[in-house]
Amino acid sequence: MSDIRVTTFWKGLLALVMLGLSLPALALEPISIIPTQDLTVFFSGLICGSLGILSLYNLSLFFTQRDKSSLAFLSYVVCILIWLNISLVNFTSKMAPLPSTDLHLELPIELILLIPFSAGLFLMTFTEQTFRRIDKSNFTTVAILLLLLLTGIGLFNFSVSISTKNTIILALLAVSSLTYSIISSQQIKTPSSPIIFCFVGMILLFSYIMYLSIEQYFTPDISSFLSFKTEFIFLLQAIMFTFALNYKGKKLLIEEIHAITDDLHSKIEVINTQNHSLDIARKKALKASNIKSRFLANISHEIRTPLNAILGFSQELKNNSQPEERTEQINLINIASKNLSSLVNDVLDISKIEAGKFKITNREYHPLEFFEDIVEINAKSAQLKQLEFNFYLNNLPRKLEGDFLRLKQVITNLLSNALKFTQSGHVSLSVECNNLHNEMVELIIKVDDTGSGISEHNIKKLFSAFSQIDDEINIEYQGSGLGLAISLDIIKMMKGSINVISEERIGTSFVVKVQQKVLDSQGIYDNQDAFIDKRVLIFDPKPESRRNTARLLKHAGMVTTSAESCEFLASLSNDTRLPKFDFCFLTLPQGKSFERVALLEQLEHINFKKIIILYSGLKPIEQHDPFSSKVSKQMTLPFTLSKLRSISNLAQRENISPIQRKLHNLPLLSVLAVDDMPINLKLLTTFLKNSKINLTTANSGSAAIEQCKKTEYDLILMDIQMPNIDGVQATQHIRKIALNMGTPIIALTAHAFNEDKQRFLSSGFDDFLAKPIDFECLVTVIELWCKRPDSQAFSAPNVVSLDIATLVSLDWELAVKRANYNEHAARELLSEFVIMLPEMILDIQAYQEMSKFNSVHDNVHKLHGACCYTGVPRLQRLCFEIETQFKTDRLDGLELNLDALAEEANLIVKAAPECINQSID
Repeated sequence: MSDIRVTTFWKGLLALVMLGLSLPALALEPISIIPTQDLTVFFSGLICGSLGILSLYNLSLFFTQRDKSSLAFLSYVVCILIWLNISLVNFTSKMAPLPSTDLHLELPIELILLIPFSAGLFLMTFTEQTFRRIDKSNFTTVAILLLLLLTGIGLFNFSVSISTKNTIILALLAVSSLTYSIISSQQIKTPSSPIIFCFVGMILLFSYIMYLSIEQYFTPDISSFLSFKTEFIFLLQAIMFTFALNYKGKKLLIEEIHAITDDLHSKIEVINTQNHSLDIARKKALKASNIKSRFLANISHEIRTPLNAILGFSQELKNNSQPEERTEQINLINIASKNLSSLVNDVLDISKIEAGKFKITNREYHPLEFFEDIVEINAKSAQLKQLEFNFYLNNLPRKLEGDFLRLKQVITNLLSNALKFTQSGHVSLSVECNNLHNEMVELIIKVDDTGSGISEHNIKKLFSAFSQIDDEINIEYQGSGLGLAISLDIIKMMKGSINVISEERIGTSFVVKVQQKVLDSQGIYDNQDAFIDKRVLIFDPKPESRRNTARLLKHAGMVTTSAESCEFLASLSNDTRLPKFDFCFLTLPQGKSFERVALLEQLEHINFKKIIILYSGLKPIEQHDPFSSKVSKQMTLPFTLSKLRSISNLAQRENISPIQRKLHNLPLLSVLAVDDMPINLKLLTTFLKNSKINLTTANSGSAAIEQCKKTEYDLILMDIQMPNIDGVQATQHIRKIALNMGTPIIALTAHAFNEDKQRFLSSGFDDFLAKPIDFECLVTVIELWCKRPDSQAFSAPNVVSLDIATLVSLDWELAVKRANYNEHAARELLSEFVIMLPEMILDIQAYQEMSKFNSVHDNVHKLHGACCYTGVPRLQRLCFEIETQFKTDRLDGLELNLDALAEEANLIVKAAPECINQSID
């Protein structure tokens, strides 16, 4: 009987393996009826065989996917097989008890708890792999570990009744299957999640346990665990677990394929983006190449034009002897040279900007003179094109700090463009300011014109380097295309902005905003005492220029009345009920020049106290001489504050340019120019011949050193590249000579980059001028380094040439002049000087008695500086002579000069009160 059972079991175990091979044979054999006992054992073998196949399948998954949950599944199957052995033995024992000699393993029924134990291990490894790393402190892990512990406790064979033991086993099975079901459901994130199969397997087991619990309640028998149904439920659960593992593997494979696909797509997208960027860069490079090619073509044409003019007119000048023609040819050569120099400077500026070596240098300047100089030059260019130039300047601070040379470059470029593209109408420059915090103001500079205008498309490329607007315009107006690009970069470096508003065939407006530091907050229109409450009549047929003139006069404190017709002007002239006008401004723009004669004939009959004519183009008096007797003064447009100030003295005088005025206002100076090129020295001599500067020249570094040993200079202009002793070496020698140890030395060189300038400054130079020398820059540098308390004061180098006998102790006119013609300030300065003078003389005498001559020198130098602020020329001369003695180490007669200094000081102290009282009277 035992042999039959074993044979039947193994038949069932091998049935699934041999099924495919035995089906044809089974079909031919007759069907035999198997007993019920053998049939149960046979089906148990089938279940075991199925579990074995599932184990082999999952083992193959482990070797292919390295999934730890596959090994956990194997442990789960082993636990089922162990329990199946118990189930089979117990079942067959009931049907036909085995002899005591049969070999079989009697294991306790509690081993059924190994199945949920191994199922828990499987679920833990499965969820950990499926959902990556689960936090060990969460409910899932705690519940599984607790159930594993309870299951382990249940494995011990306690001495209790079979009914109680069954109840404990069922309870543990129910709790574990329910808990695993809950844990599985919590891990279900999507309908396609592989954990669903685990959930189904756990629910099946839980449902079956509930069924067994009911059955156990009515039939408390251990056979409840040993039925074929229990084996089948575990097989179904194993199949569900296998589905879960298989689906998980497929899902992971799909995810991996998707990840690889996404990575491939992203790489393809990166490659496409890079290809697109490369294509854009290639197009930009081609565009830049085309733009630079066009720029080179334009600039070569621009350079050839002035070069041809210079060469041609130079040749003509050589062969021509007519003075008038020679003058005209020289003017044309000068204009062509300036154009060529401007082109070269633009190229240098754009190269420095691109190299990051373009610097902004802030210096003190006077905005009134600054803007009026710009207007003076550009107004003449406008008048040559029969255009009106309008100008308005708000009440700006008297002194500002900023890079005025670069700001002038920007404004000049904008005005040049406006004049270039305007054929009729006007060009306007207006300047206003907004007060900011921390002693800063924002200048708002507006340039308007009535030119051809700019389209919206062309505005976008207006500030691009090497480019210009439409080619049709380029044909008519040639240019390098650098000016606006440089202007924008300069304003950006000043932390400002440039905006443009334009309408085709209407005109263009550029607005520049830039911040400047205030050094003197007093307004340029303040303290115009000579014009306060003066009544002024303004006649001007042009509304805009009439409005600008009226605003200027109102800023100066005048009361204005405007007229735009001769009839209204005549009625005002003949109306005796009206108060008399102090001034009458008659504006005659050149736009109305063909009507001037008729207009002047009508104006002959008007009667005003002082008539000032403002004109552009030809002088009106030259067109109608009879009117000259009524005119007090003629001034060119646009009307400015400086021109207004000039009407306080109505004596006619020759008009001079702003540069000539600056040159004329330079103080008496002694300047040394050093250059090995005679033509450069001749050019400097020509520049400065109409000034008060006494220019000495030296053609080498050694000659300059010898000159500096004999004479003290106010300024030295030093060329860098010279044979034998160059400018740097000569400067180092001069710095060791007592007479010129502190003399400002300016480097003259063609090197234009900032590092060259820094190298020269570190070598002992005080400042830097680039060649070719710009006349205005030269005058600016001289003003900067040779400031005096008064431009006409007695400066040290010039006092030497004066006879001390011709100098007076007190000169009230000189004191007033040095106080900027303010008598009250002159009295205060002289009074303070007289108060401190005795103490200073006592200090000098005390140091003289102690033979501390260095201290004597220092105090004399201090006294000399104080003399420069008031009118004591004789004392100032004595201080200069004593200082010269110290510098040259010629101390013979020093004691006599110091005694004379003390005596002169006593005379001043005694005479000063009377001088001050007389000035009050």
